Amino acid sequence: MHEPKRTSLAELRRARERVTALLALLAIGVSLGIFALPGKPKVGDRPQARPDRTRSLPTDRAVLTREIWLRAASLGGSKPRPKATVIAELAEFGSPMAHAALAVLLGEATPPSKERGAVPLEIGPQELAEVLYSVIDRLPPEGVMAAVEDALAAGRMRGQELVALRALGSSRHPRALELWIELAETVPPVSAANERYQAAAARSFERLIDAVPGNRANVRSIAERIQGPALTFVARAMAKRDDPGSLGTVLALLGRSPLHDGGLLRALGSISRQCQLRLDPVGAAKLRRYARESESIARADALAALGGFADPESIDLLIAALSDPDELVRTAARAGLERISRLELGAERASWNAWWERESHWAETRLGLLLPMVDSADPDAVVAALTELAEHPYLRHQLARTAGELVDDPREAVALAACRVAGALRSQAAAPALLSALSSSDDARRDAAWNALRAITGRSLPRQEQAWREVLALD
Repeated sequence: MHEPKRTSLAELRRARERVTALLALLAIGVSLGIFALPGKPKVGDRPQARPDRTRSLPTDRAVLTREIWLRAASLGGSKPRPKATVIAELAEFGSPMAHAALAVLLGEATPPSKERGAVPLEIGPQELAEVLYSVIDRLPPEGVMAAVEDALAAGRMRGQELVALRALGSSRHPRALELWIELAETVPPVSAANERYQAAAARSFERLIDAVPGNRANVRSIAERIQGPALTFVARAMAKRDDPGSLGTVLALLGRSPLHDGGLLRALGSISRQCQLRLDPVGAAKLRRYARESESIARADALAALGGFADPESIDLLIAALSDPDELVRTAARAGLERISRLELGAERASWNAWWERESHWAETRLGLLLPMVDSADPDAVVAALTELAEHPYLRHQLARTAGELVDDPREAVALAACRVAGALRSQAAAPALLSALSSSDDARRDAAWNALRAITGRSLPRQEQAWREVLALD
């Protein structure tokens, strides 16, 4: 029979020392975070910029809507949390959050009841909605698109089309443009006529066409298929200061639906005031028809647009409209004449008739002499001709093209005068030549071209050609 092995005191002492050393190493590791155990996060902790994807995130819509209420509740109170932090936290849940956010926006998810732990909200519904749209803006485009399509298929968006339009405007998904237009066609007429509704829908469309490369060109290519309320929404969105290419789109939409022509005419007026563009003959003829044959508000909008585009063929029409029985039409006609002539001659038709007779006489007696002088070998004669031409801005688009042809003239005095005249005329007809001059090796020419572009557009951008090309939509 074996006797039990006896452990000496020395061996016991060495064993205790080993255990003590191991415990000390473990304590050091924990303090350094090497063996840190996961702990319960504190309320208000900021999420990591790159969350730990090894942990499972909830995907159940009810759980996620609960997360929305919990975090939205922390925006108010005596110690509100930063909105950006709350938005970032909700966006960390990824694509499933799109379904939950839409449920709250559509009124399908309500705050937890008292039995389930009520969450007091100290922010208004509008502020909550803006938070959720900001969350949607940060979610993957595929997730947002799937949530909107699911809601549409289930009929949950009926009467809540603006929610879907705003979500699509934030989605950045390639298919969102077609779905946005399709959905906009279903907006009830009463809603589509509401100014605030129009503005919100137009803003969402602006975001959509700005977010996806090529969307502006896509809108122009599918303009012939746009109908109904989408006409007004799209026109308002396209009437932007930095998008001259929108002129053709809005003109193409005009006349598609009499119910929405008013919004399109106002959009054209906005474009004319901002972009210094020239109407093509077809577009001008269309606007003149509205200025003659429509009801008073549409006539006024058409006259204002014709004046904004400085269409010289419409001057007789504008002067005749000064005698219109409707004051709104008379005011628009006067504003249009003042914009074309850059003069203030009052509301009397006789004053404008006298001005137009003087301009017509100048065109008959001097214009034919000045235009050949532009090709003179004498630089002083060229500069003098350009200077006199610039004093008759009703011909600004035609004269700006003439000035543009001289921007790259080898004679510096002629080139600088051409840039100066192009800027004074404020017509984008000279823009392509001015853009080329920005690449000139001559500092004076480059500065003159830059100053002319600033005068034409009202913008102050760097002296790089590409920056201006994007603003002028010349690519």
